[in-house]
Amino acid sequence: MVGATMVDAWAKRNDSGQFPPALYVINQDCTQPVKTMDAGIASLVQAVVISLQRRNPDAYSNDPWNLAARERAFAADLNGDITPEYFVPLSCGGTGDCTWGVFYARPLKFLGLIQADRIYIRKRSGSWSAVTGELSFSVAESDVATYLMKRGRYRQVTSWKHYDSTPSHGGPFLPGDMLRLLKSCKAWTPLRSGMHRY
Repeated sequence: MVGATMVDAWAKRNDSGQFPPALYVINQDCTQPVKTMDAGIASLVQAVVISLQRRNPDAYSNDPWNLAARERAFAADLNGDITPEYFVPLSCGGTGDCTWGVFYARPLKFLGLIQADRIYIRKRSGSWSAVTGELSFSVAESDVATYLMKRGRYRQVTSWKHYDSTPSHGGPFLPGDMLRLLKSCKAWTPLRSGMHRY
């Protein structure tokens, strides 16, 4: 296991400063049953999935794994209005990589798709938090891209970049703010009704 001092040293060296710092990271283990969501979100999730299935039926199949994933969500206040937005895994592979839908509760609205095994929610510097998706290829290697709110949707604004999370592979390390958060899901305390604010 890598020592905390070593991680801090790598992290300090690899802070990019391109986006506000990542404060939390979520994955499927952080989600809660859909019943904790505002009324109407579940029906909106279903409507979005049906639309996506028309374009790509194989990717958004109704297999038991995907159906179970869609019944869970993570609530977060991404824009500071004290109303939760929800991250819902819509389609997941066997390695944990998912296509997540982002949904706004009031008014009901679909806010876009995020490709990720882990989603890093960044400190808000404007109206909405930036969100970074990480797709894992192994325990030590992943690709990373960041999404920003543009024209009412979260849209990918960076190309996918390959990173290592350990120094033994010789590639660039994850940015420092992300490297520090690899296990932060376990430490959260919900602020209000399971919602997290940034």
